[in-house]
Amino acid sequence: MLKRFLNGLVAIEVVAVDEDGQYGLTAIGDGLREDAPGSLASFATLCGEDYYQAWLGLDIAARDDVTPFEHVFGAPVFDWDAQHPAAGDRFYRRMTTRIMSYAAATAAASDLAAARRIVDVGGGHGVLLEAFLHRWPDARGVLFDLPAAAGQDRLAAASLADRVEVAGGDFFEETALPKGGDVYLLSQILHDWDDARSTAILRNIRRAIDAAGRLLIVEVLMPERVAGPHPAVDLDLLMMVLTGGRERTASEYRQLLEEAGFVVERVHEDIAPGDISVLEARPA
Repeated sequence: MLKRFLNGLVAIEVVAVDEDGQYGLTAIGDGLREDAPGSLASFATLCGEDYYQAWLGLDIAARDDVTPFEHVFGAPVFDWDAQHPAAGDRFYRRMTTRIMSYAAATAAASDLAAARRIVDVGGGHGVLLEAFLHRWPDARGVLFDLPAAAGQDRLAAASLADRVEVAGGDFFEETALPKGGDVYLLSQILHDWDDARSTAILRNIRRAIDAAGRLLIVEVLMPERVAGPHPAVDLDLLMMVLTGGRERTASEYRQLLEEAGFVVERVHEDIAPGDISVLEARPA
C-alpha cells in the first residue's frame, strides 16, 4: 500500500524515485515540509482539512446567493475560523508564510524614507509591518486587526516592540482605524471582499489617513485579458468559493480607489514570487 501511495506522489512530482527504488522529496515536496522556507504545509492542511469541502456547494450556492463555503459550513469563512481556533490558527500560519515570501520586496518597492507612522490594516501576525520597520528604521508602526494581540509576540521577538502599537478593531467600522498615519498598508485584504465592502474599507482609510499620506495595496493583479495560466485566476476561483471576494485588474482597483477618494500614483508589478504587485495611491 505504501508503494502505491508513493507512486501516486511520484506521478504529481511531490516525490521522485531513483533506479534503486529509493524515494525522496522533489522541490515541490520539500516545500511541503513544516520547516521549509516559505513552507506550503499550512496551506495544504488548510485546503485539505477545511476548504476542499466548500467546493461541493458551488452549484447550489450560486443559486442561493451565498458563498459555497457558507452553504456547506453554515457560516461565512472568517466567522467559522473565529469559532474554530484550530482552523483560524492554520489560516494565520498560512498567511504568515505567504507574506514572508514577499514582505522584504514589498517594503522596498516604495520610497518611504520620510514615513513616520505606518499603519498595517488587517496586519495579522505583523510579518509585513516587521519588514517595513526594518527597511525604514525612522518609522513607527501600528498593527491593526481583530485579534488585538496577534502580532505582539512576534514584533517583540524582532526587537520592535518599542516602535509598534497594537490596536484592535473592525476595519468596517467608520471610526475604528487608527488616525494620523502617513502610510497605510492593505496586504491581500481587498481580494477577500466584494466591491461594496472593499470600497467601505477604502473610505474608512480615507477618513483616517493624513492629507499627504500614501496607501499601499498589496495584491495579485488579474491580467486585463486572461490568455493562459496565471496565479490570479486560481486565487479568483478560491475567493469565489471561500469569501465571495475576487481578484481584480489594475484598472478595477483604480476605479475602486477613485470611488473612495484616492488617486493611484504608480503600480509596482510582479515584484515578488507569485506575481505580487503593489498599488501606490494618495488621497485625491
